[in-house]
Amino acid sequence: YLPYAITHNRPLYYDDWLRPSVAELKAGNFEKADSLLQPFLKDPDVKKAAKAAYNLSVVYELEGDIDAAIGAAQASLAKYNNRFATAILADLKTE
Repeated sequence: YLPYAITHNRPLYYDDWLRPSVAELKAGNFEKADSLLQPFLKDPDVKKAAKAAYNLSVVYELEGDIDAAIGAAQASLAKYNNRFATAILADLKTE
């Protein structure tokens, strides 16, 4: 028996300021999650921007836009080296 589809369980950053976007993501409101995350991408706090970019990469992956997901994960890594972005990039490059 081979599975029909490969699924990934992605951890999410769940800081207080990210909770509204995570709630929208979990509810399947990807456009709303995207719009809530966008302002944080330019945050002067690089860790904050990296977390938002990573969560956005998960949004894009769920939408099926692998190229955008890779771009967001790379942006996350460029801002701050984090294991979540490293892991999703490894998976996305094989999809």
